[in-house]
Amino acid sequence: MIKRLIVFLAILTFLSVNTVYAAPKTAEEYISRGDAFLAKSKYDRAIADYTKAIQLDQKNTDAYNSRGRAYTMKKEYDHAIDDFTQAIQIDPDNSLAYNNRGVAYNDKGDPERAIVDYTQAIKIAPNFANAYNNRGFTYDDMEDYECAIADYTQALQIDPNYAIAYYNRGYAYYNKKNYDLAIDDYTQAIKIVPNYVKAYGNRGHVYYEKGDYDLAIADYTVLIKIDPKNAIAYRSRGEAYYEKREYDLAIADLTQAIRMNPNDAIAYRSRGFAYHDKGEYDLAKNMKRRVRVSGNRITWNIGIKIIGEGNDEKGL
Repeated sequence: MIKRLIVFLAILTFLSVNTVYAAPKTAEEYISRGDAFLAKSKYDRAIADYTKAIQLDQKNTDAYNSRGRAYTMKKEYDHAIDDFTQAIQIDPDNSLAYNNRGVAYNDKGDPERAIVDYTQAIKIAPNFANAYNNRGFTYDDMEDYECAIADYTQALQIDPNYAIAYYNRGYAYYNKKNYDLAIDDYTQAIKIVPNYVKAYGNRGHVYYEKGDYDLAIADYTVLIKIDPKNAIAYRSRGEAYYEKREYDLAIADLTQAIRMNPNDAIAYRSRGFAYHDKGEYDLAKNMKRRVRVSGNRITWNIGIKIIGEGNDEKGL
């Protein structure tokens, strides 16, 4: 499965809630504690602190930006857009607010407005790598892969160590069926972030599409070592073993994927094929029945979105 990422630009203070202000008094102290809550995905408590900061300082754009991020993570996009808009009204040159409002518009399903906001963020801050990356993400969603690649490339010219931009550009190349370029970009992302789970998964998928099953298996194996609870990695490696006609290994991996996710119709189907080709026809028939009972449509899901701190990421 190929994946993507979307990221906010945020100024998060990665502090324990217990190490920040127990009894905040200033707007900045409430924002700091709100950031700590946000880092722990305690969105309502973060919003409460940002709201208190706004009450103390109604012109504080950081508080509006931070509360908007929390609302976006809660998928309350209209509230998020209102907060980012308020930050822009206070400071019309706030490139961060334009970038973050673009993320909210994108997630709300309004890519045209997202692109307008990312473009404005870039106009204000021409070296805003995250805004280029995010605009590329939206172009990618619109299947305008050439514009997406151009934006990811610009982000990388600004920040050559921007692993997410390599990752996303790899996804765009994959969609254009430029598999070798996709592999190059995923490889570069892994060089920058050696434990980049999603990059290993996506590169493994591209190798699989090319028929390079040994290389696909190698990537899925590394992925499993980093993330032993990744059911999709087991299923993907099992399918690669199946293509190599190593049926026992395929069945072992697909069985593990099913243990982790008993509703994975694709894993049941693939294990049924492995049993059939191995000559264990009764088990193959049982797998066929289980796929039917599951009621799941068997499709290859492309395009999982993950929100982080200021940029976007795409995946297979």
